[in-house]
Amino acid sequence: MRRNFAIRMLAAAAFAGAVGIAPPEAEAQNLGQLFIEVMDAASGEPVTDLGPEAFRIEEDGRTGGVVSAEVGGAPMKIALMVDNGYAIAGSNAIADLRRALNAFLDTIDPVHEVGLFTIARQTRRRADFTFDRAELRDEVSGIFADQGGGSRVFDGVRDTWRRRFEDEEPFPVFVMVLTDGTEGSGFVTPGEFAELGQQLTANAVTIHAVQFSTRGGSAITSMATNLTQNTGGVFEVINASSALDDTLANLATRMNAHYERVSNWYRVLYERPDPPGTRLTAGVTARPGILFNLFIDRRMLQ
Repeated sequence: MRRNFAIRMLAAAAFAGAVGIAPPEAEAQNLGQLFIEVMDAASGEPVTDLGPEAFRIEEDGRTGGVVSAEVGGAPMKIALMVDNGYAIAGSNAIADLRRALNAFLDTIDPVHEVGLFTIARQTRRRADFTFDRAELRDEVSGIFADQGGGSRVFDGVRDTWRRRFEDEEPFPVFVMVLTDGTEGSGFVTPGEFAELGQQLTANAVTIHAVQFSTRGGSAITSMATNLTQNTGGVFEVINASSALDDTLANLATRMNAHYERVSNWYRVLYERPDPPGTRLTAGVTARPGILFNLFIDRRMLQ
């Protein structure tokens, strides 16, 4: 339902853009959210001085009051989550893993905060969110392969989201460096997984994942696929640990470029009608001579 969605809107003062999907929810059950990129038609430059009154949202033809419309210029807050479990140990890949993490830190723009976490056997915070790349590199050098137990992917994402991110976080991102080892979070019900997914999408979280695969997939693969697709992130699978550094550096480059664009998007929160609709329509009525794009999340465009 939330995959590969981006619709070009070409109307300015007129109402435009019907979308036949269930509108995405925001922080509260009665709020919806969407992202709108507004540009000057003549110059192509972003228009970033609009207030909530410039936007109009409808569900099934019923207007939802716009609560806020803010340009998302805040830096990313990136949880760098690392599977250092037995698949890394068995492949003698710890040196490649450390090199790859440093390549990511060297490439991601220094305006973004990064926190470092490992998830073998348990979620362990290595470095809290910081702009200090030297501190992060020091912690990377202390990561070793852990051969005991599985890697707690579900627990790592859920616990880090709940404990390390604030309410109303403007630009939360996870970057997961995974293996195809055993998922060690224990029995996770479909309801628990769905609840986590709803929390992440409601708060505009993006999850990217790079997986070092030695046996062609696992429960971790399925989980990462689901999380990345439904939060608008990217998922890449590689078969050689020596490719981790280039892959993570390339991901950081793409994240930098993507941020430059989406930092000019408006995140629009609106009151959903009662009962909620199933067809979303949005428009910008501020002034003539503008174009706009409508997105349901901050997914990285190809």
